[in-house]
Amino acid sequence: MLTKEIIEKKYPGKKLEKIKYLDLWVKDLENVDIISQMKSLKIINFSGNKISSLKPFGKLEHLKELYIRNNNISNIEEINYHKDNENLKSLWMSKNPVSKNEKEFRKAIAEKVPNLSTLDNTPISEIKKNLDNIKDGEIIDNTDNNGNKVDNDKKDEDFQNNKVAEENMEKTEEDQIFADLIGDVYKKEEVKNPKKNE
Repeated sequence: MLTKEIIEKKYPGKKLEKIKYLDLWVKDLENVDIISQMKSLKIINFSGNKISSLKPFGKLEHLKELYIRNNNISNIEEINYHKDNENLKSLWMSKNPVSKNEKEFRKAIAEKVPNLSTLDNTPISEIKKNLDNIKDGEIIDNTDNNGNKVDNDKKDEDFQNNKVAEENMEKTEEDQIFADLIGDVYKKEEVKNPKKNE
């Protein structure tokens, strides 16, 4: 269970309601209800835990980035907790039980979270295009992004290669993206408020 003590140990001197970035991956966490009290959270990395519900995250209206790969989320209806979050732009949910049926998973996310920009580091626009091009299991569009005709077998092969590449993405890459993102935001805030301490 995620507790106030665990958070304070990770971020000493910070008040829960003031913390904007929370990085607690691979901590065997199941219950993270306490984060619903952390109204300022913008970026969360909880990958590699045992979380089975998105309900606590749904109350965070300022949340922009949620990294929750390799957890125990099995019900696609959990995403409904985020359908009204206009700020959520990036979601990483691969390697959860719910993402095993990739086509249905991606379709549901794209439909239920309309303001999302990327899912598992893939642009939503690209996901929607791939879904639109598939009918009864077959790719029906035979043009590329420039309108040029291409071989459907080649497109199928490219799609599978991209899928394998995504599945092989290492945790270190996710960590780097998360660290770079937080670092950039901190720098911007320091420039904007050089003397402001939370």
